[in-house]
Amino acid sequence: MPFDGADSYRKEQARAILTDVHTYLATPGKWLQGEWSDRGRRHCLIGAVKLIGRRRKVRLDDNLARRYLCAALRRERAHTDMPEGFNDECPSLGFVLEVVASAIEIVRADLAGQPRPVAPRCPEIGAWSDARYVAIDAARRQARADEARIEAPAAIISKNCGTSSCNAWSRDGCNS
Repeated sequence: MPFDGADSYRKEQARAILTDVHTYLATPGKWLQGEWSDRGRRHCLIGAVKLIGRRRKVRLDDNLARRYLCAALRRERAHTDMPEGFNDECPSLGFVLEVVASAIEIVRADLAGQPRPVAPRCPEIGAWSDARYVAIDAARRQARADEARIEAPAAIISKNCGTSSCNAWSRDGCNS
């Protein structure tokens, strides 16, 4: 068959890209948050994947590295499986490097035909993500409560008897 080994070839490409991304981002001053890159000097996680993929002449749509990063984020119990969002909100480069290392472990298991590792490589990522998720959830609940308090008086004030001469706007309606 002409495509025998194509799947393992793509997985090997992903492993090589992720290994190079780990090395690249571990270099001091190469990691960036909030943007893909700053004119080629520093890159975010996905910006580095794109850069290394271009250097290796791998088309982005053929690049499995991003999918393995998503799998690694699920393994690490992050509340997102989007590498872009994780990179931008991550408190440290160490967490980003742990996710890349986790993705490399998953690729190696796939290449060897072994089950993927399930236990988190870095439990601190899950703990950070849990705490962040709880804080975001509390902020959303507070915002909804604030909106409900703002909208409630408008519903109360609108009670009146409906007569054209009534000017008594009150909680209980018209007093006349």
